[in-house]
Amino acid sequence: MARNLILTLCVGVMTLIGLQADDVLEKKVGTRIEIVRGEVVKVDPDGVHIKQGGATLKYFNKDIQKLTLDLPPSYALGLNARSKGDFNAVISQLNPLVAKYKGAIDPKISDAMISVADAYVELKDYAKAEPLYKEFEKLYPAEKGRANVGLAKLAFNKKDYQTPLKLLQDYLAESTKVASPTLAQERAFCEAHYIVGQCYDQQKNYPLALEHYLLSAVVYPGYKELSEKAQARADALRREQNPATGVPKIYVQ
Repeated sequence: MARNLILTLCVGVMTLIGLQADDVLEKKVGTRIEIVRGEVVKVDPDGVHIKQGGATLKYFNKDIQKLTLDLPPSYALGLNARSKGDFNAVISQLNPLVAKYKGAIDPKISDAMISVADAYVELKDYAKAEPLYKEFEKLYPAEKGRANVGLAKLAFNKKDYQTPLKLLQDYLAESTKVASPTLAQERAFCEAHYIVGQCYDQQKNYPLALEHYLLSAVVYPGYKELSEKAQARADALRREQNPATGVPKIYVQ
């Protein structure tokens, strides 16, 4: 009996280990969802190749309801480095995952790809950031707005204050229609409003600058580091531009 119990426990542990090591794909089959477990060994623009036992099969994106990759600890380490502002660590931890999985429809990969491009911007390595944003736009056309946020940052850093306003116009309009943004969307919307605020700030259009800084700070507080910067600049603008007494020159209704 003890031997059988040990065997049962071993099988259970092996099963759990196997599940933990599996990538999971939910495939649409008519009105049903079929679960496929295995290892994603290759990513194509139109699908993924999954190894199951001794066979490798391709599944097309059009038939995939959801893909969940079982990523190594480097993914969490990269996001943690991003929150701490350690941008070299972001690149070293996430770049290998991007190189291996870019184009996969798991949102963790699109987030990792944008994070690497953003890290290059923070390190002022614009030559590496720009092609990543453009590749992201091709691989994830439904998330074009996030790529435009990155390209807007590059334009702003070149002291081009008109291009970001054009690039982000549609994305900011989209932001008003999203009642419950994902964490990735909230981060991107926050950043978009902050960039636009900076552009208006540079153009001395202080009322519009204040409006976008406050949208960045108050509506999308999930991106804590940037929303705090936006609030600080909004407060500074009020102090700089409003007289000590009387009707304020800049305000938000």
